[in-house]
Amino acid sequence: MKKKKKEKVSLRLTILFTVIVSLIMAASILLAGIIMIIINFTNIFEDGNIPLFIAIYIVIICMFFAGIATKIISDKIFVPMIKLNESMKRVAGGDFTVRMNETGMFREVREMIHNFNIMTKELGSNKIIHTDFTRNVSHEMKTPLSTIEGYATLLQDPNISYENRAEYAAKIIQNTKRLSALTGDRKSVV
Repeated sequence: MKKKKKEKVSLRLTILFTVIVSLIMAASILLAGIIMIIINFTNIFEDGNIPLFIAIYIVIICMFFAGIATKIISDKIFVPMIKLNESMKRVAGGDFTVRMNETGMFREVREMIHNFNIMTKELGSNKIIHTDFTRNVSHEMKTPLSTIEGYATLLQDPNISYENRAEYAAKIIQNTKRLSALTGDRKSVV
């Protein structure tokens, strides 16, 4: 269903651009015709006919202005899309701080930019959550591991009493349970 909607939006933009370019070209041909009719009615030329080279120049000049108008319109459509593409490359490189101005001549372009901004905001939030989670887990695991290491080192001393040996072993067991609770996502940590 979503694919059909995307195709519909893409088709609308394509049709819109085609219609605009066609209208510009038709207007330029119409303008060239009007200019030639005006020249013909003013009797500038003795035989009443416009020389072919002048007619060609008029058509070329009108097509040139049509090309400029098409360039301006296409810039309104494609420049935001080119900027969007460049921004997407930055996001693909890991920069989730990228934001774009939600401006554009067409609603579809503004919607794409708006959705892009939502996406980068969410990706940035997820990156922060991931970084915080990793930092917190690392911090929470260091204390029990240090404790286990310390008591295990003490247990290597052959001269410690049975009572101390039992106490150190109990501390090691307590901290391994704490690590198990951390890695098992249990609510209570001993």
